[in-house]
Amino acid sequence: MRRINIVDAAAALVVVGMTASAVAAYMVVRPHPPVFSTMTPTSIRAGVRARVQFTGRHIRPFLQALVVPHGTAPTADPTRGAWVGIGDTTTAALELPRLDAGEYDVHIYDKGVEIARAPAVLIVRR
Repeated sequence: MRRINIVDAAAALVVVGMTASAVAAYMVVRPHPPVFSTMTPTSIRAGVRARVQFTGRHIRPFLQALVVPHGTAPTADPTRGAWVGIGDTTTAALELPRLDAGEYDVHIYDKGVEIARAPAVLIVRR
């Protein structure tokens, strides 16, 4: 039977402690996924440029959005979507193009990957 030397035991203890510290640090500083809870206004007039406000949690800069007719898949390149203006980590704004009457879905992207989708959240009236 081998005996454990005090230096080896101390080195093993340091490695275990540093691993636990690294995991704890990652859990604290990792980016949380954005969560969008509300959008206002939910109804706008057709043919008018408008701005909508989002509220939620963990909203961060450089998010992009595509607004598409309800039930259709986005055909545009997500990296060419409109930039979402960030107020802070709980609010954001989106400038909308002139839209025809109907219901629209909002798709939110981060680096070209869809992270949130709000189906039929926007109604455009005549």
